[in-house]
Amino acid sequence: MLKIIIADDERIIRETISQLIDWGGLGLELVAQCKNGIEAYNAILDESPDIVITDIKMPGLNGIDLVEKATAAHLNTQFIILSGYGEFDYARTAMKYGVRHYLLKPCNEEQIVASLKEVTEDCYRKKATQQMEKQHALLQYTLRQNVIFNILSQAVGNGENERSKLYSLYRMYLDFDQTAYQMFCLQGLEESHLSDGYHALEQWLHTQAPGLALYGVYVHGNLFVFCQQYDLYFDSSRELQNLLEEALPGIAFTLQTYRFSNLAQLLDDLIQQIAVYSTIVYLNGSHFVSACNYRSTLHAIKELCDSICKAEHSDQRLEYMEELQHRLAAVVDPDFLVQLASSLLLHFASHSKFCTSAQATEIMLKLREFHVVEEIREFLFPFLTSIVSNTGKDSGSDQDLILRLQQYVRENISNPNLTLKWIAENHLYMNVDYVSRKFVRVTGQKFSAFLTDVRIRYAKKLLSEYGTEQIHVIAEQVGCGNNPHYFSQLFKKSTGLTPSAYAKMTHDAAASEGQPGQQKS
Repeated sequence: MLKIIIADDERIIRETISQLIDWGGLGLELVAQCKNGIEAYNAILDESPDIVITDIKMPGLNGIDLVEKATAAHLNTQFIILSGYGEFDYARTAMKYGVRHYLLKPCNEEQIVASLKEVTEDCYRKKATQQMEKQHALLQYTLRQNVIFNILSQAVGNGENERSKLYSLYRMYLDFDQTAYQMFCLQGLEESHLSDGYHALEQWLHTQAPGLALYGVYVHGNLFVFCQQYDLYFDSSRELQNLLEEALPGIAFTLQTYRFSNLAQLLDDLIQQIAVYSTIVYLNGSHFVSACNYRSTLHAIKELCDSICKAEHSDQRLEYMEELQHRLAAVVDPDFLVQLASSLLLHFASHSKFCTSAQATEIMLKLREFHVVEEIREFLFPFLTSIVSNTGKDSGSDQDLILRLQQYVRENISNPNLTLKWIAENHLYMNVDYVSRKFVRVTGQKFSAFLTDVRIRYAKKLLSEYGTEQIHVIAEQVGCGNNPHYFSQLFKKSTGLTPSAYAKMTHDAAASEGQPGQQKS
């Protein structure tokens, strides 16, 4: 479901639109109604909406400024501009930022719904085509693929309650509830033709949505490939059927396509289908790894990981770690050893023990460079020993997570494009919704409020030292970019004073303190 925000300084317009539209029927969730531009931008920082309906003229930041700031922050937010007759030419300025949707006031329900449908389709297309364009895409895909492997390998044979626990455990890495998924089942495929069938399916999917992250499992003639749903109106096409027939000549196969409202629903269905088989083959990068001979190893390693996490003393942890390394040393398949190593790294990070998600992801990515078991062990074992030999500090705790986030904000406060989404995905390697909830739980405030507070505190320090002669420099240093007007509006909204009034007040107070016989104010 896509998130949407309404921003308009006229309450009657905000409330009318919010009550007029059947948001759920359009696959949308209305997450905020804002009465000015600054409030709207803060809501964008907090909610990471997919769509914003905004008026042109608003106090603080106008609609064009709002589009400009969101675009500069690379938020991929789609905008619908509300404009009057006299403002339409002005609204055209937004075209350079990619805005293509306008509503001329007054507008009716039919016009609003038509625009929302167009923008929704644009959102889904952009989500698919831009998914893997960012620099951290390989890290995220490596992490998520190992999470999927971990869930499937642990959940097979367990009940629904155990699966729910696993989903909760890994919720910081994947969205199990909100994002829709689709799955393809290629039936009648012998293992000798597995690679040909998968690569044909992969080729077709990547032409439809470049960079789409694929996950796969193969059991007894059935290849299951699944990914996020990239098209609300997707159907199997004749083009895909022809491509598969060319890749699999003379093979009598069938192709089924399924849609799921979320990942948890898909995994529940998939686990039930594969649990009855003794041999399960998992997708690892672009090839498959058999897990048929290692079920006891998987179970033993999970128990050892649990014991390490629960141990109160480092000596106990090291004893369990020696046994764990002994188990890993018995694995001779390098691909499966990498999968096992990734599984236990995720276990340590997910239980908030010994290593962070960022550290785990970096190690998992490095492991993929090795293809010989001895090299994997030589790299992995010293790292495992080192992380369990520490004092047991909970380096992955909620408090530590938020402290690292806050420290990053303070160190990069001059960046005008700081957003929770960017920090979560590029610095913490976590799901933005998960980090947002943790931030509010630990600090008692939203991220935008914290970001504004840090900017204002730093601005007060600079104004006290330098006054307002270099107001444009101060605006840049506190992250308001080349926009002193926005800085002044933000400062006044937060303090009740203009920057010049605050600078004069602090200057007068300092002068008063420096005069003999006068009391400090």
